[in-house]
Amino acid sequence: MSFLCFNLYLLGLKLNHPYLLAEVVIIWKSVSVFLLAVSSLTFSSNYINVERDKLNYEILNVSINNNTLVIDGWATMPSSQHFLSNTTHSYDLELNSDKELVNLPGTLIATDLTQQMSFSGNKTCNSSTINTDICNYNHKNVGFKFSIRLDQLNADQDYNVYLKMHAKQANKRYRIPVFYVTDGEKILKSERNQYIIKSDFSHAKFSIFAHTLIARDRPSPKGNYVYTKQSCSTSYKDIGYLRQNAVFQNIKDISLYDNRITYFKVRVQPNGCVNNRSRLVESNTSNLYAYVPSTHINYLGQAMTISVRALASKPNLFVEDVILNQYDRYDPYKYAQATDLYDGNISRKITIDSTNVNMNIPGLYQTCYSVTNTSNFTTQGCGRVEVIAIPTKKRFVSKYTIHDTYLKRWDRNKLKTKLHVQEFKLSEVIDK
Repeated sequence: MSFLCFNLYLLGLKLNHPYLLAEVVIIWKSVSVFLLAVSSLTFSSNYINVERDKLNYEILNVSINNNTLVIDGWATMPSSQHFLSNTTHSYDLELNSDKELVNLPGTLIATDLTQQMSFSGNKTCNSSTINTDICNYNHKNVGFKFSIRLDQLNADQDYNVYLKMHAKQANKRYRIPVFYVTDGEKILKSERNQYIIKSDFSHAKFSIFAHTLIARDRPSPKGNYVYTKQSCSTSYKDIGYLRQNAVFQNIKDISLYDNRITYFKVRVQPNGCVNNRSRLVESNTSNLYAYVPSTHINYLGQAMTISVRALASKPNLFVEDVILNQYDRYDPYKYAQATDLYDGNISRKITIDSTNVNMNIPGLYQTCYSVTNTSNFTTQGCGRVEVIAIPTKKRFVSKYTIHDTYLKRWDRNKLKTKLHVQEFKLSEVIDK
């Protein structure tokens, strides 16, 4: 492609043909964009986005334990290879927000789904067989656990959750958005934040990807068949099979079978015959119900998100009312302390918003403070400062207590005469 563009470019120069030159530039730009896209794909993680018919999974629980967010579940690739241990497969979890990307490896758990994933009548695949659906694989140790430190998730972030699985023998790397089937939003709390798990089943929809899925009358693979009055063959009679690609969006209830597989209760009605089987689709009016296992459906709509929000917890601010003498030294920080449930003592973060204290003039004053914790919550408070006047002291003045140096602004002779007269009168009283 590049060689062709170059030759066309030379031809355009030789013929001095502006339109040919312009076309070559457009083609070259398109080739550059294509090569850039291929380059980006080549150097990416090489995970392919798929649906649950390729990567079948179930999220069983999301919890907080010892400042760790724990996600438990299982996942497998139905028609790829045997899954036995960490030598055959591995899991990763991707948490993706607008501002950051978190990838975490998972731990394998001893969950065996061989029976649930097997098709009756097929033999077990050979150990070297890969990528086929004409035999049954072993699906052992396909449980997983992800442990996410809470400090890896930032407040005011919404994380989309993706599950990634690597089948090593088949050399497949699949990535899928995660649904967590619950009967409402799940809210978990730590000391500082709350974690909202948004994956409400009442807002979820799903489609059937299997063409041989029998409708059951209870949430179990051992439940009775749902029968219809529609007979399509003597072999299958009027057994109800869910129609492939049928969409269900009015989920009536959910149940967890064997603590592993979710069953959805839906209202159904007959919808003709396909491959000699009576097919069922969703109904809004019939009284016929069926239970659909999550192992044979693709989820539709908004996948699971983890929203991290700071708890509305303000710090505590303690301000002391004080009484001080006129001219005393006033340190406003001495009379305020602050604590926080998460940050502890944060008195060093106290700031003074305003103060009108004047220690030279007696009166009532006020100092106002504020303090902010690490979650950006602020508390404000004010304290009263009373400045009281110093008492006036009177002293007796005589010629023995006043030195001449303090009389420079006085008429010394008059003052001495005055003191002498007072002293003479006092001596007369004593003599008498």
